[in-house]
Amino acid sequence: MRNRLALNNLVRWSETFVLKFIVKSDNKSDSGVPKVKINIITLAVHHLEKTAAFYREVLQLPEDQVSKGEDHIAFFFDENFSLVLYPREEVASTTGQLNLNPSSNELILSSFVESRQDVDDILRRATLANGNVIKQGIANEWGYSGYFADPDGHVWEISTT
Repeated sequence: MRNRLALNNLVRWSETFVLKFIVKSDNKSDSGVPKVKINIITLAVHHLEKTAAFYREVLQLPEDQVSKGEDHIAFFFDENFSLVLYPREEVASTTGQLNLNPSSNELILSSFVESRQDVDDILRRATLANGNVIKQGIANEWGYSGYFADPDGHVWEISTT
């Protein structure tokens, strides 16, 4: 899907986000073991509105795919996956990690897009939305990719084959 980010490859684990696993009873392997899949990624953020404005600009999802709750903002990519922004202190309280480490560099969120132009367009939008382009798009052994960080330092890789 052109101009839509889909998180296809979660590379590393970090204390700065929460993964929510939803396992349905009919979602079992042949051996009866539940199949685990990622349905929601929750990012801990310092400034909810500022970070939400950044993602609105970069993701460019229609308004009916964005939902503002009392204490969070969710971006719905499809019926099975969403990205949720949650204030850092709320994530710390919810997870019981009262000393939540504010480092975001241990995690890379990766998204595959259709073309080199799409990679460059997303990096440009990230810059315009006050993100930080860490590495401009460049050809590499697996295709073409670039990296940016959101206002809270969460790192994204945007790539194409």
